[in-house]
Amino acid sequence: MQLHKATRCAVFALAELAAEPRRAVSAGQIAGKYGLSLNHLAKVLTELARSGLVEAARGAGGGYRFVGDAHRTTLLEVAALFEPVDTPPSTLGKEAQAVNRLLDSLEERARAPFLAMTLEEMLRLAGR
Repeated sequence: MQLHKATRCAVFALAELAAEPRRAVSAGQIAGKYGLSLNHLAKVLTELARSGLVEAARGAGGGYRFVGDAHRTTLLEVAALFEPVDTPPSTLGKEAQAVNRLLDSLEERARAPFLAMTLEEMLRLAGR
């Protein structure tokens, strides 16, 4: 299972922000700590803010804060913000579409145990 770079950035950012939700952390601090591209992380943080998981605070002491619910938010919900949904082209025959649906189902089952984990569980496993 290979997650897209944006999904990985989002998980790193949320791990940092959800560990101390009241503390504002700059994108630069997160990028430096986890070895992420600042430009790529900024785009990811914008999407996380749009989804309501984080909020941006400007000015002195500003940065990003986690405002979601770590007890309820799953990694699947986070991944859904960044992972593309592949749909088989309708030009494929019925057999090819059926095989594509089967492969999609297998991939979903392989990801399910990991992605069903909440942010709170992830933080506990990471010792945060």
